[in-house]
Amino acid sequence: MAVTEGDLVPLLDRALAAVEDLARRDPVTADGRPAQPRLAALAGELHALRDRAAAGGEVWREEIGALILSASEWIADLDLPMIAALGAVARAARRH
Repeated sequence: MAVTEGDLVPLLDRALAAVEDLARRDPVTADGRPAQPRLAALAGELHALRDRAAAGGEVWREEIGALILSASEWIADLDLPMIAALGAVARAARRH
């Protein structure tokens, strides 16, 4: 089944829910610091992308890829549900 750009909003909602779920578990970064500030920044970026998609704007696969790469570098225990949710958005987003 092909994913349309309209499908990005629910996918971004799932990614946001996964970030919020991880935040409730008080994770730490790879260097042992609280991950809350980074998770808040990630959630902020996802909200901005969601707002853009909801308004009919384009969300580029490379933007999501950069978020995935960044998160995988600082999160201590890679959260697979969060990364999978971000991956679903990347697969549905437009190629630049």
